[in-house]
Amino acid sequence: MRIDQENIEITIWNYLNDELSEDDNLLVLDWIQLSDQNKKEFDQIKSIYDSSKIKKYTVDVEKALYEVRQNFKTPEQKSHLFDYLQKIAAILFLPLLVSGILYFMFHQKLEVTDQITYNEVSGTPGTHSIITLSDGTKVWLNSTSTIKYPVKFQKNRDIFLEGEAFFQVKSDKNNPFIVHTTRFDVKATGTKFNVTAFKNDASQAVTLEDGVVDVNRLNSTGKAIASARLLPNQQALISQETKSLSVTDVDIDRYISWKEGKLIFKNDQMAVVINTINRFYNVDIQIKDPVVRGYMYRATFDNESLNDILNLIKMTSPVVITESKRVKNPDGTFSKRQIVITSKK
Repeated sequence: MRIDQENIEITIWNYLNDELSEDDNLLVLDWIQLSDQNKKEFDQIKSIYDSSKIKKYTVDVEKALYEVRQNFKTPEQKSHLFDYLQKIAAILFLPLLVSGILYFMFHQKLEVTDQITYNEVSGTPGTHSIITLSDGTKVWLNSTSTIKYPVKFQKNRDIFLEGEAFFQVKSDKNNPFIVHTTRFDVKATGTKFNVTAFKNDASQAVTLEDGVVDVNRLNSTGKAIASARLLPNQQALISQETKSLSVTDVDIDRYISWKEGKLIFKNDQMAVVINTINRFYNVDIQIKDPVVRGYMYRATFDNESLNDILNLIKMTSPVVITESKRVKNPDGTFSKRQIVITSKK
């Protein structure tokens, strides 16, 4: 069998149903590893497949289809997914299909707390989503990040974030917009800023593109113990090790370009570079040599595939990159790409 790009969705569906030969299964695995776009398309179809095995959810089909189209990053992704929905409409009950996509790909759920209904969205690994809140604020949610927000804002506009997101806040001076994280809060009225708040990172940050924001560092009980006001092109860094809050001037593009698919590194340690790539591309790259971790790296990756990035690192650094073959798990998912970087002898 040869992989037919025009019918790749049907081929993947047959693969998930274990209806292909062993040789054809290997061809599908090779196709998935050819590019990150292929991987994303496979994950989308896998999510649809999984949805056929869960209980039915009540859903407005037209609205759900619209939300699915809007949440995918690129026009190509939207087109592939919508075409695929049409192709397999005869196979699955459409409301179940659409609700499964929303559940598995965006992990949305509603939660009612103190009479306020919250929506929770988790970014699918390897992708990022754009969300429009009820007040018109736009949020770019990065991979492996989670945001919780009211379905409809009341007086204060409070949202909760773990991970990374860029906010374009709708101006409303009478009702502040507040981003809550485990270590700090950010208060704004109408601004553009980026928040990096991954739970296990040694430091977290708020980076301001436009307007003014107030940052409050919190203690273990949630009480503000330090504060700072940011102006455009400034960053507040919250260190877990030193328990400090510091403000510096920064190159804003380095910290917000991810939402356009661009990664910018300027004399960053290789350990920082690889950590960013791991999150952005949903891959497991490990640096085995401590010397390599300390290498300083300068590069801009503009919508490059992971393979291209690895080749560029190999060409410009004295390193050896070794990759293990991905394996299919019992539940039908695949292990992350396992890559090891060592020093070139």
